[in-house]
Amino acid sequence: SYLLRKLGLRLCLLIFPTAVGLVLLGVFMVPVLSIVFFAQVCLKGLSYAINNPSKEMLYIPTGPDVKFKVKSWIDMFGGRSAKALGAFTVDHLKESIDTLLHVGTLVAFVWVGVWFFTALFVGRTWHTLTLENEAKAKNTDLENSELEIKTVSIDEMDSEES
Repeated sequence: SYLLRKLGLRLCLLIFPTAVGLVLLGVFMVPVLSIVFFAQVCLKGLSYAINNPSKEMLYIPTGPDVKFKVKSWIDMFGGRSAKALGAFTVDHLKESIDTLLHVGTLVAFVWVGVWFFTALFVGRTWHTLTLENEAKAKNTDLENSELEIKTVSIDEMDSEES
């Protein structure tokens, strides 16, 4: 996507949790249903445009075996667990809308903070792995070119002797 090319993966990983935090703050400050609907539409758009492509790019430095196992776990168990935790929180706070708004928002802020710092860590780790993979690729290319030079030199020596 355009933002991934311009801003880079590390920054794009932080945009979505920051946006969720801002939306939570907005809904907490002005608890009106129209703001909740508008925020939901904006978050769905950001998820489609930034968050999902960013998540997919994280798999690039991994092998196909790791990608298959980790992606399956995250898509099935991780997503469902997060939804179950949200439902559990809402279920225990549903007696009062005021309690749900205040306590639920605080719980959500804690999780957004964890998400933000996890995105920082994952972005740095991805960057390090990508640099290491690029360095390995350059070393492999350099070794292959040295082998080609040696092969050509030996072939030239054989043709000169004949």
